[in-house]
Amino acid sequence: MIRILLADNHTLFQESFIDQLERYHHFSVVGSSTDGDITIKKALSLTPNILLTDVTLPGVDILNTITRLHQQLPNLKIVILTRLDDASLADTLMNAGASGYLLKSWPMSKISDTLIHITKGEYLDTPFGSASAEKSDDRKETNTYPSRLSARETEILRLIAAGQSNKSIAGSLKISIRTVETHRFRMKKKLGVKSIIECVQFALKNNIA
Repeated sequence: MIRILLADNHTLFQESFIDQLERYHHFSVVGSSTDGDITIKKALSLTPNILLTDVTLPGVDILNTITRLHQQLPNLKIVILTRLDDASLADTLMNAGASGYLLKSWPMSKISDTLIHITKGEYLDTPFGSASAEKSDDRKETNTYPSRLSARETEILRLIAAGQSNKSIAGSLKISIRTVETHRFRMKKKLGVKSIIECVQFALKNNIA
C-alpha cells in the first residue's frame, strides 16, 4: 500500500481527488493539509511514502520545503500536483529533488500509474513523463553533445567523470544524494545509454570532463 500525504489549499479538490485516488487499491491517503507548516508537521509524523503537493500552497517556499524534507526524511518522495503546465518550473523542481511533476488535468489512471512508477524508483526522464519518449530512438542515433542536458546535469556528469562519488557530489553542490541519483538516472535516459560508464565515455568524448 502506497501511503500518500496530500497538500492542497482547495478542500473541495482534496475531497474529490482522495475519493478518486483511493478507488485504486494501491493507495491510502493517510493525511491532508492546506498550508505549509501543517504539511511539514504531518510529513514528519505520518511518514508517508509520497508527499503530493501543489506549488501554490500558502506559506510554502516549495524549493526550501523540498530541501528541508529531504534532509529530515530522505526516503520521502515529493511529487508536485498542479494546474501549472510550465516545463521550466517543472525542470527547476525536478532539479531541486522532486520525484515527479503531475498535472491536475491528467486522468486519474495516468496519475495513478505515474505514482506507482515513482514509488518503485523509476524516475521519469522529463518532468511530464512521456514528452521525450517518442524521441528515444533519435537520442540513441545522435550521440553528439546536446542542449538536452541541463546545466546541473552537465556539472554532475563532469564530477562523475572526475571520479567523485554520489556523496562527494552532493556535498560539493549542497544537494541531497537522492537528487544526485535522480540526475544520474535522467542523464542515462537522455543520452540513450544504460550505464554510468557510458555517460563517462560520452563526457570524455565531448570534452565535458
